Amino acid sequence: MALSDGSAPHTVVWERDGSRIVCMDSMGHVDHRLTPLDVVVAGSHSAACAVELVLHLRLRGVIGHAAGPGLDDGGISGLPVLDRAGVPAAAVDGRTAPIADGMAMYSQGLILATNEAASSLGVVAGMPARQAAELLATGVLGPFQVKRVQHVMHEGSGGRVIALDTIAHGDERINGAVICMGSHSGVAMADYLEGYAVRGTITNDAGQPLERSAVRGMDRLAERGIPSAVVDGSTAAVGDGRSTYRTGVIGEVNPVAEKLGIIAGMTAAEAATRMLSAAPDTH
Repeated sequence: MALSDGSAPHTVVWERDGSRIVCMDSMGHVDHRLTPLDVVVAGSHSAACAVELVLHLRLRGVIGHAAGPGLDDGGISGLPVLDRAGVPAAAVDGRTAPIADGMAMYSQGLILATNEAASSLGVVAGMPARQAAELLATGVLGPFQVKRVQHVMHEGSGGRVIALDTIAHGDERINGAVICMGSHSGVAMADYLEGYAVRGTITNDAGQPLERSAVRGMDRLAERGIPSAVVDGSTAAVGDGRSTYRTGVIGEVNPVAEKLGIIAGMTAAEAATRMLSAAPDTH
């Protein structure tokens, strides 16, 4: 919900084909006067707590102040938040414009940092904020590209253990590896792995929902000779493959994993090692 009651000053500095660039002194000044076609230049810092005030509007673009960005890049921590929401965003360098003054940021500010969406539209560090705002107002984002992020947790002569936050991050790199995932072992997981030759899987039991729905994929993998296990959801975070590997404790296994000596109560790291030590399936 916006903090403004509609009386906070909004200055429209550019308008074309229904899109506008609107300057204001705070992200808390967004309100019903804005539309998803608008780009906002606001005098707030660009931390996550500030950009949350504009998320509900699904704006065409946002430019805030870098505010340093200070320790841990706190002043621009909202840029990736907007990226995940599909909103191009950038932050103005505090050495070039005052904070809490949207018009000054627009007229004299230079960009210090951008998120990936803004970068894809041509916004770069050092660019005048005025030019950046127009690129956001006129640019068209391409198709969303999923980043297939993978973390190698162990690598040795026996192979690799790779952590994925979701099975959707799998690609040819997981072939021949044991994968520890933040997702569940439902049937959809097993279906996704049809095109890959993994050595084993360890996932989250997702709180053991009804009808064994979070573990039935392990049965499918057993039919293919692939060892599979789930960790107790109270021991590892859902959606975090590294947590599965580092803190997960096995709660349930399929028959193929059981033959490798993998049992409930074993750490996920040990279970992954046992899966790697087994002879690779060659058929």
